[in-house]
Amino acid sequence: MATHSIYELYKTDSTLEKQGKPFLFADGNLRVTLARAGGGNQRYEKILTANAKPYRRAIQAELISPDKAQEILMATYAEAIVQKWETLITQDDGMGDFKEGILLEGMEGLQPVNIANIVKLFKTLPELFREVQEEANKLSNYQTYEREEDVKN
Repeated sequence: MATHSIYELYKTDSTLEKQGKPFLFADGNLRVTLARAGGGNQRYEKILTANAKPYRRAIQAELISPDKAQEILMATYAEAIVQKWETLITQDDGMGDFKEGILLEGMEGLQPVNIANIVKLFKTLPELFREVQEEANKLSNYQTYEREEDVKN
């Protein structure tokens, strides 16, 4: 039976937490580089605090609507967690390549990667946002020992 030290279980790579790592979503059609939500990514906490500041009293009084709270969180993820957004574009010959940009419903071609477009997509596809949250919050995605194991394989 293999045992892990507490360091193997909880130590993270703070550089990876800040700079992010790529994840595939939408059956491999999206490649999104995500920083960690929390941990060594102090930028996340700063941006969340700044985004929530206009609603501080409503939050403290527990009067903020769930929709507004979700919108604040989506904007925070768009600004502090999403580091890069690429969409798989398949050519006529069947070959595909990732291009920076976002496909938005009702719009032709790839749209620029910016906070407004990321939030628009998250609002349209809340399950995608939930998947992004899950990966950005998962400790194991940003651990040092996991990366060392990946290098060995």
